[in-house]
Formats: sequence, structure tokens, C-alpha cells
Amino acid sequence: MEKMNERVEMKERYLVDAYKMKEYERIYSRIQELGLANDPVINNSLKIMSVFSHNKEVFERERARILQIVQAKEIEQQLKGHPFVPEPVGTEVSGEIKLGICKGSNAWFGLSLKPELEEGALVTGRKGSGKTTLCYLLSRGASKLGTHTLTFEVKLEGRNQIANNKDTLVFRCDMTHDWFKYNFLEVPEGVDPLSKISDVSDITEESYEYYVGTSSYIAYHIYELYKRNGIFEGSKNFPTPWDLYWKIEKDRKSLITRDARYRESALNRLNSILLRMGKAFNYKIGYQIEKLLDDCNIVMELDNLGKKGRIFLISLILAQIFRYRISNPNKKHKAILVIIDEANEIYDRRLDEMTGGLTVCSLDRQAREFGICMVYACHDPEGMPRSVINDVHTQILLSLPGGTSLKRMSESMFLDTEQKEYDYQLKPGEGIVRRAGHPHPFLVKFFPHTLPQRIGDEEVQKHMQSLIAELD
Repeated sequence: MEKMNERVEMKERYLVDAYKMKEYERIYSRIQELGLANDPVINNSLKIMSVFSHNKEVFERERARILQIVQAKEIEQQLKGHPFVPEPVGTEVSGEIKLGICKGSNAWFGLSLKPELEEGALVTGRKGSGKTTLCYLLSRGASKLGTHTLTFEVKLEGRNQIANNKDTLVFRCDMTHDWFKYNFLEVPEGVDPLSKISDVSDITEESYEYYVGTSSYIAYHIYELYKRNGIFEGSKNFPTPWDLYWKIEKDRKSLITRDARYRESALNRLNSILLRMGKAFNYKIGYQIEKLLDDCNIVMELDNLGKKGRIFLISLILAQIFRYRISNPNKKHKAILVIIDEANEIYDRRLDEMTGGLTVCSLDRQAREFGICMVYACHDPEGMPRSVINDVHTQILLSLPGGTSLKRMSESMFLDTEQKEYDYQLKPGEGIVRRAGHPHPFLVKFFPHTLPQRIGDEEVQKHMQSLIAELD
């Protein structure tokens, strides 16, 4: 019996050694063909394979190391003359949320919440280039990881999430719907009321571009309301935006004073805001979005607000979330994904330069370490501040028309002339990607995805009725 077992072991060893010898010769032959015989990493691995041929684990480890280099060289030869060489291989650019494959190497491309999305991602391309589909893939991938998404949009496509995710809140922001309750004068837990005053007055100025002194004028009246209501002593008797409007309206000034001009400017802006939002701002305690995101996805539909109204509301909500997390560093904050469609409206380069730095730009840089993953989607990167474009971890360039926007992106992504010109050849769903930690830009074909059929207002309203009852 022992002799029989010994013969079986000898036969198995012979077969294993024969396989190793054959594989060694095959690899060595391919190395010669590709001109890699002098590669120091390969030579070192070949020596280890020879010395430790009896150790299967070591043999396979070094074999895999060599094959990775061989594969990269093969791809390089296949794409000779292609402007994006070498392409990523293996898991170099793979992440938790799979988004597509690298066109040349078929390696997975994806983004993880940390560090990629937490350090920001920019998605830019013309209409029909695939921005919406890519943002949907990111949102769906985040949901599978248990991460909730806040989506700001004007196309009314984010509401389709309710087909697959029943806890998604869809807030239609206009005067005809009363789904959304929000008091931008409510101070979040742990936040200094003076910080809230500064954020509201600065964002109002940035959104509506009024007299510089109007910001201080509004700040003064918010301060007086807070003082009257005991907010600095911890009271939750927050004034509403309508309280602010009526306080300023009663502040009669001589028509020839500067304060009279500031008063008129403030009333005009507040009147525009309050009329567009209807009942939404008529609450002392509104929905605390910074906390709701721990439990559900939120879609903010902003198509009826106009550009200035969108800048105002999105900036206020973002500032509230950022400020809450920055002011409560010891809380265990869950990661959230924030997707902003038409981000160039909110992160406006002209306003950023004119004001010396937008409030949201300053706050979102500080908030990144607290689990806020930002995705900026836009069709006009030329209109965005350099600080946003250059500071993100991942830049995804879909098909763009020529001109200053393509020039701006090619400079930011360090594309050479040939790579820049290749953007004109991109088909919908294809993009050029540059990400921190990878030395070269590369091509990606994103997974095709048919968006769910658009859900109508009646179905959304029916969906929201039960959820709002729980919130109230």
C-alpha cells in the first residue's frame, strides 16, 4: 500500500513539474518575442521560478507578475500609434462601484467611495454624451454599498429611483407643491448661529449679485431675530424666512440713505425667493436634510426655480450639510454621495472670482474628510472655478464640442494634442479618464444602461404621501 501511494505521489510530482517546465518555456518564448528579455523585474521572477520550482505558490505568484508585464506590452503593441498608451491592466483602476471597462485592455474601471469619490469626481460632456447614465450608475452602485445619494437636478430623471428604491424622497421645489419644508434660518445641531448667519447672508449675495453692503444688512437683521428669539442661548424658536422679510419690510429708511438701497435690494431678493418656493419656507422647523440622508436617498427637482433660485437653494442646502459635519467632527457620519447636475450653475467661475471665493467651494473642501462624496456633472467646464476642476480625484471627459471648454479640460487633464483631438471621436458612453494615482489618461467604455421609464407627477405624489406622513 505504501509503495502504491509513493508511485502516485511521484506521478503527480512529475506531472506538476512537467507543467511548470512547459509553462516556463512558453513564458520565456513570449518574453523573447516581445523584446522583454532584459526587463529586470521579469529576470528576477524567472530566477525565483527556477530556484523555487518545487513551490507551487511561489511559482504561480511570480508567473502572475510576469504575465501582467507581458499583457501590458501586448496591449501596447496592439495599440501602437494609439494616443492612450499604456492602458491600465489588472485592477489598477478598479473600484467598488464598477462603471465600465478600459477600451484597450478590458480592465475594469470603477470608483470607490474612499478615496476616489470622497475626493471628488467631475463628469463633463455635451448633451447626449452619457452624463445622466453615468450619474445613475454611480447612484445605483452607491445604493448597493448602503450609501445614500442626494441628487440636485433639472431633468426630472432622478425621480425614477423610486422604481427600485422605495425610501427615496422626491422634493419638487416650487410654489405649486408643498412636499418640501425647509427653513434656511434653522441652525443645525452643533453649528454656531454666527456661522449660519454668515453662510445665509454670503450665499444670498453670491446668488443674486446685489449691492455689497446688502449682505451685511441682511446679516444684521438675522442677528437681531436670533437675539430676539433666544437662539444664542439655545432656543429652538427659529425665525422663518418670512419673519426676516417682514422685519426688513418694517425697517423704514430715508430714500436717500445707503441703508434704504440695501433694504430695497434685500426685499427684492427675498420676495423673489419666497414667491418661487411658496409654502416651503413657512416653517420654523423644516426637514433636516443633513440627518435624513442617513436613512434615505433624496432627489431635489429644481427645474421651476430659475438659475438664481437654483444657485440659492442648492448652495444653502450644501452649506448646511457641510457645516453640520464640520461642526460635529466626533459624530460617526455615514458616507453620502452628492450629485449635482449642471454644476457649473452653482460653482460659477465668474462669481467665484468676483466674490473672492464662493462659500460652497470653501466649505466642500473642508467637508471632504467627513464622508461627503461630491460628483459635479456639467456641460460647460469652462464656466467652473479652477479650484473645483483641478482639485477633484477623478476627471471624466465625455464628448465635448470644441472651443474653450475642451481646451480647459485638456489642460487640466494634461492631454497632449493627439489625445485632445481624440475627444471628437468619442461615441456616447465613451470617455477619457484622468485620476489621481495613475500616471496616464485612459479610455473607458461605460456600461450601457437603459434608464427607467420616466415617472409622472401623479405617481411621485402618491409615493410621497406616505413618506411625508412619516416625516411629519
